[in-house]
Amino acid sequence: MRYARTFVLLAALVPCLALGVSDKTGSLSEFPQRYKAMESVLADRLSDEGLWTDPARKSEILDALAAVRTLRTKAVVPFLLAHIDYRPAYSLKELAGLETSMKPLEARYPAFAALQDVGLPAVQGLLDEMKRIDPSPPVPTDPRELAIQKVLSEKEKQRFRLLAFCLIGIYGEKNEGRELARVRIKSEVEKSSGQAKEFLMKALDHPVLKMKDYAEPVSGNE
Repeated sequence: MRYARTFVLLAALVPCLALGVSDKTGSLSEFPQRYKAMESVLADRLSDEGLWTDPARKSEILDALAAVRTLRTKAVVPFLLAHIDYRPAYSLKELAGLETSMKPLEARYPAFAALQDVGLPAVQGLLDEMKRIDPSPPVPTDPRELAIQKVLSEKEKQRFRLLAFCLIGIYGEKNEGRELARVRIKSEVEKSSGQAKEFLMKALDHPVLKMKDYAEPVSGNE
């Protein structure tokens, strides 16, 4: 019921704003209350870990993320960051259809796409996550540790790439977005210390953030 309520509210709100209905109707005066209600429902929905892990509920989470992309609400940013690497099991037909209307990373990683649409309010969360990830971890010398570390580090490396591409995408297209993202990271470096500062400085040397015209990967484990 709460899920259905989100989209009832959204359906009622968006046409009102798009048509520029005057406040005399009472519709616009109700905007803060409706927006807060939708934020609360979406945050409650996306905080459900079972939603992210159950393939049978794929349509539920995709609908919720679509609503986030419309609302651009900051309230759900922590849940999107936690699942930025969420990748639904699309059929080839579904994926082909998605990639005709959006970039490959946005098509494959819908939480990533939602974060980009949230925009600047998501930036601090992205930076905080980047402070926790070593973008170029040392390679263990013990063969037993190496196998375990390889699996863990690949997941972390992928998360870092998605965080970096998301930050770039929020600030603009290609090199312009990359330069502005670097400026913002440098600003955060000055306010950080210890491991967080070390990881951010490493981030500035990562190919995604350093190389001009570094393309978004389109296949495999991006």
